[in-house]
Order: sequence, then C-alpha cells, then structure tokens
Amino acid sequence: DIVETASFYHFFHTKPSGRHRIYLSNTVIAKMNGYHAVYDALERETGARFGGTDEAGVFGLFETACIGLSDQEPAMLLDGVVFTR
Repeated sequence: DIVETASFYHFFHTKPSGRHRIYLSNTVIAKMNGYHAVYDALERETGARFGGTDEAGVFGLFETACIGLSDQEPAMLLDGVVFTR
C-alpha cells in the first residue's frame, strides 16, 4: 500500500530525486504557451533529464499535472517555490 500510494503522487519519490526538485506543469495550456522551450532549457542548464537527476544528484526534473496556475503557464515549482512565464 505504501509503494502504491507513493508512486501515485508526483511529489513522493521512492528513489533519489535530487537535492533541488523541479516540477514542470505539463498541461495542454502549458504546451501551448512555451512548455517545450522551458523543458529543453531546464535539461540543458541542469544537466538532468526529466524523470531523473543530474549525475551529482543536485537537480531532479519531473513533469507534473496542473499545479493550479493555468492562467500563468508555463509554470513550475522549484523546491516548492512557484515560477511562471
């Protein structure tokens, strides 16, 4: 039950997820407003690939469903702090 619950929620991880976790909203609205450019820039600048961490374990990149900021997409959370457009 614990593993099923942890794997259901995007913000719970069962393996190392980086010291700094970045969650990029992957809604349709985000994808219409620059999501792909942000996605590419995050991978390039952090050295991590989405769904994992960089080699040093500093950054973890993850996609997530709506974070309640559809009017400001693309939006992301970096260590719980909101960043938009």
